Amino acid sequence: MAYVLDITGLGVPPVDASWEETYVIIKAHARWILDVARGTLAKRGVAEASIIDVLLDGHPGEELDAYARSHAIDLIVAERTGEKA
Repeated sequence: MAYVLDITGLGVPPVDASWEETYVIIKAHARWILDVARGTLAKRGVAEASIIDVLLDGHPGEELDAYARSHAIDLIVAERTGEKA
């Protein structure tokens, strides 16, 4: 499973120390989401050793494409969170 940290949706980041702190918080939250997903899969019977997670940073389409190509992945199922359909 992969989480792509896409900061472009946050607008133009301010050029000061607070942006770095914000980025660290956002990245920690993304890591937490991956950890929760890992735990959920394990509770549902997926062998934890077979769960691979990765935290990517950049444009979701480009990052997932590059990751898939570099790891010989044939299928990616993607979901965008935080938006109403």
